[in-house]
Amino acid sequence: LHVSKQRILSGSFNLLPSNLTEQERILHLSSIIPFDCPVMVCALGGLLDFLERRRIGVEVEDSSVGVPVLSLKKYVMTDIVDMDQDTFSVLQIFKREVHPSVYKMFSGGKEGFSLFGLLNQCQCKWGEKQMRLWFMRPTQNREELTSRLNVIEYFMAPQNQEVTGNLQRCLRSIMNIPPILKRMTFSNTKVSDWQALYKTVYNAICIGELCSSLPQSVTLFSRISSVFNSDLQYIASVISKVVDFEESLREKRFCIKPHVDPTVDDKKCRLQGLSDFLTKVARQELESLDVQIPSCSVIYIPLIGFLLCIQRLPIMQDRSDFEIEGLEFKFLSGNQLHYKSERTKELDTVLGDLHCEIKDHETMIMHQLQSLVLEKSAVLYDVTQYVGQLDALLAMAVTARENGYVRPHYTANNIINIKEGRHPLMVFCSGTFVSNPTMTQEKEKRIKILTGPNSCGKSVYLKQWVSSKRECLMISVIGRLQSLHKRLWEPERGR
Repeated sequence: LHVSKQRILSGSFNLLPSNLTEQERILHLSSIIPFDCPVMVCALGGLLDFLERRRIGVEVEDSSVGVPVLSLKKYVMTDIVDMDQDTFSVLQIFKREVHPSVYKMFSGGKEGFSLFGLLNQCQCKWGEKQMRLWFMRPTQNREELTSRLNVIEYFMAPQNQEVTGNLQRCLRSIMNIPPILKRMTFSNTKVSDWQALYKTVYNAICIGELCSSLPQSVTLFSRISSVFNSDLQYIASVISKVVDFEESLREKRFCIKPHVDPTVDDKKCRLQGLSDFLTKVARQELESLDVQIPSCSVIYIPLIGFLLCIQRLPIMQDRSDFEIEGLEFKFLSGNQLHYKSERTKELDTVLGDLHCEIKDHETMIMHQLQSLVLEKSAVLYDVTQYVGQLDALLAMAVTARENGYVRPHYTANNIINIKEGRHPLMVFCSGTFVSNPTMTQEKEKRIKILTGPNSCGKSVYLKQWVSSKRECLMISVIGRLQSLHKRLWEPERGR
């Protein structure tokens, strides 16, 4: 706690006026941060330490430059249902298992037979991440829950299966954008990054157009329609007009399309016609060589320039035999001798290092394109957020339609009324599952006593509608007491 307080008081907060004294700074921070709440102070101190270790926002700055904190906001988690790990385990919400592959046994596991594994039919990484976050932090905000259920109910309708399939096909092409944007910041992008970015933006535009045709009374649809705006179309248009993906894959570097830059077009045109021109030059060079040399060629090697290439003759054994009057010997590669002649030196001066010049010019254009994309990067982060929500809800809708789930209705009264309830996991473990009703009124039927032999379904019945650890323990205690009662009163034991 003491260390966290000191870290907060000495932190780099851009939200504070620069002319404050030390005492005024403490008073100002005390009006924003509740120092009488030790848990919040320790959490903020740990967060500041994390930011300083990761150097977020100042990665390339000097180590003396602190991470600037632009604002402080307090988040109250009153709508979050508090659940511990025992509850998650008992209700089988998550179940981590060792991966069956020997290559992934120690690097990571897989989701086992759990509620999350049943509902996880997400098509992209962000949907799975969002669904896991919802399960780990279940909300009790009725407006938020109603908004999610509206989306699920819409996609469960039989007449909407076609649009569901179209959206899921688009969601499969949504890639992991934040790492790509980070590599753009450091100018370390690859051809695959540009492909992934363009594919993501193109499919995000399709998702936005599909959602704009859906009922705008559903909150998620209206938000996606407004967020997936012209900025996405701008990014897609710029990338499609500039990047030549076919040539980029062939050359394994960033290449631009024709008519983007006249300088690059001129140099590429000269480079493409170089083969026929060098053949003509080689014929002229051969006329000035010794008659013992049957043939020669002129080649171009990046960074080295133009070279006259001659087949090694049998009489050329030592290095002294490589010397030819009027030619400057460079190196021997395989059975080919490489020389510099007056003509090749002239070509170096006139044509220059075309390949490297083209590469440097296209790299400069790539940096300009990266700047344009990063200016519009806010919409890409919004895409990942809303795509995750849409994908998670689509996965729930598909699972609900396949298994015959119905929409729950919430009430402000403390009442639970379930008709023909089924455990979502246990129905797959038994040949015949008997559905069970549950009725708990606000002032009546608040306590239930379940009796029956072991493995008769008491815990399964409880898990169908209870997420409270206390009630889970209650049902467990009742089961144990019943077993103990049976053992204590068996007549054959004389007790």
